[in-house]
Amino acid sequence: MAANFWISRIYRKNTLYLELNGDFDGMSAMELLCALKDLSSGLKEIYIKAEALDSVSAFGREVFHKKFSISAMSLKKLIFIENRCGQIAPKGANCIEYGKNSNCRFDAKT
Repeated sequence: MAANFWISRIYRKNTLYLELNGDFDGMSAMELLCALKDLSSGLKEIYIKAEALDSVSAFGREVFHKKFSISAMSLKKLIFIENRCGQIAPKGANCIEYGKNSNCRFDAKT
């Protein structure tokens, strides 16, 4: 794992907020996957903020996408936010990149 990678977690009601910090590599991807196991625990939504990532390696993204196995129904609960979300969000996930409107579930200003 990248020595400077960590995930900040905040629980509020039925929602989990994850903020990714540091460098996103293969081991960081595995750590995020472990954190997402909470997705099946009855949470309404999980927000993943990726803005604080310093870098996203192609290998980290590949590991995350290949190991990511969540049903389409659960995938709708997953919302990636901020400018780096498109670099790690798997296909079908909600992605809100500020200043862009493609494949967004909500208006970027919401």
